[in-house]
Amino acid sequence: DEGWWKYEFCYLDKITQFHEERRKKADGQIEQETTASFVLGKFEAGKWEKEYEFSTLDYEIETPEASVVRQVYTSGETCDLTGEPREVEVVFRCQSTMGES
Repeated sequence: DEGWWKYEFCYLDKITQFHEERRKKADGQIEQETTASFVLGKFEAGKWEKEYEFSTLDYEIETPEASVVRQVYTSGETCDLTGEPREVEVVFRCQSTMGES
């Protein structure tokens, strides 16, 4: 439970940023209430198939090459600072080779 924000990632659906407050009820039980929530982006299947595909990126940690899949979730709620819809990119990274066990 570190950090003020928490994130819910629903694969091929949406990503939500939220904050929960914990309160102790009179009977001693802990109650959680979501006090802030924003949809950061929604998955658009057609956009993924046309614009985003598998790629290889160079990393300076662990291995020089890694297989990477990127998904962009768009059309999120409007940002109060920019006035634009929120958007987020998720990067899945896998090692291209397995080391010794």
